[in-house]
Amino acid sequence: MPLRTASRWLDNAIRGFFTTGPANPVSRPIRNSTSPRVNSNVCIAKPYRRAAVRNRLAETGVIAVRRLESGVALHLTAELQANYQRFIERVRATREVWVLLGPDLRGAWVHSNDYVTEDDEPVCVHLVYSTAAYARRHATGEWAGMEPVSLTLDEFIDGPLRGMHEGGDLLGPDFNADLAGLEIEPIDLAKALLGEP
Repeated sequence: MPLRTASRWLDNAIRGFFTTGPANPVSRPIRNSTSPRVNSNVCIAKPYRRAAVRNRLAETGVIAVRRLESGVALHLTAELQANYQRFIERVRATREVWVLLGPDLRGAWVHSNDYVTEDDEPVCVHLVYSTAAYARRHATGEWAGMEPVSLTLDEFIDGPLRGMHEGGDLLGPDFNADLAGLEIEPIDLAKALLGEP
């Protein structure tokens, strides 16, 4: 059954997740083929889906990550889930994604609170926004020199999102002022933005 996405790489990546692993595997060797189950009480968008993808990647030897313990309160979990849903709705309506870019053309990112690699290195979470105002509120401190920049949805999917998928990184859509938010797989975000099941 053919997939209906706007981008051929995304078609291949989605197909790869369900058959043999990612279409463009990242070069992170795995030492063992086990990955812990995700605690369903922890704040993530799709706990069972994410666990399945991460376990699948671990089984294929592509990437190894380990879930960290998280003490996120349930009321905050609901708020962060609502922020994520608003992000999806706004981006689908406007067909643009905002990022913070510095003079060196690097974007804003944080270390994952939930995942580390097999070498105990935190996974990178790249921040993306549904509006310039949300991006601008994070342009403080070490990111004070960064400016909000918009990308069309197609540019975002074919450019930065593809690179994050290939690099094994995560995305942080519309993180709040305290830099809290859901850490989303690039492939899951692409499917949500394109209305894929």
